[in-house]
Amino acid sequence: MKSFPTLQTERLVLRELRMTDAGAIFANLSDAKTMEYFGMDPLTRLEQVEPIIEKNLQTYAEDRGIRWAITFREEDRLIGTIGYHHIDRAWFRSEIAYELNRSLWGKGVMREALLAVLPYGFDQMNLNRIEGLVSPENVGSLRLLEKSGFTKEGVLKEYMYFGGRFHDAVVYALLKSEFEA
Repeated sequence: MKSFPTLQTERLVLRELRMTDAGAIFANLSDAKTMEYFGMDPLTRLEQVEPIIEKNLQTYAEDRGIRWAITFREEDRLIGTIGYHHIDRAWFRSEIAYELNRSLWGKGVMREALLAVLPYGFDQMNLNRIEGLVSPENVGSLRLLEKSGFTKEGVLKEYMYFGGRFHDAVVYALLKSEFEA
């Protein structure tokens, strides 16, 4: 089996998810404010986390996606996750998705993590296009993508369904040629 890539930045280590991360993942994914735009309802029981971790590990093993645990260098405690999903190898594209513990919003942590995984997507995964689909109300995520070089392409009306209703999705994209420029 291939080894999971660990990425490092000035403040962060991005590593493979572990079952010992379950409590921290639950803390993030059960928080209603964090999950407001995530695309799924908040978790209600810790037991819901293990299948999520297993699915992410299986997705990586099958080369269908990759999701990193985000930790601080000085403390190996999960604070969020980031990764690629909906990979289309034939069309050299993928979606990026992420979430971060609410106590760390607005501190540049997710931008640092995003700027670490973009080169991996373009260079190691051979992607030409990385997409972000974001709720129009998720101002922080829209700002993150724009500050990281993504371009707004349009709105997919009622594209997502969670929380008992349909939601629009703003489409952002970053091309390899734009990233390298």
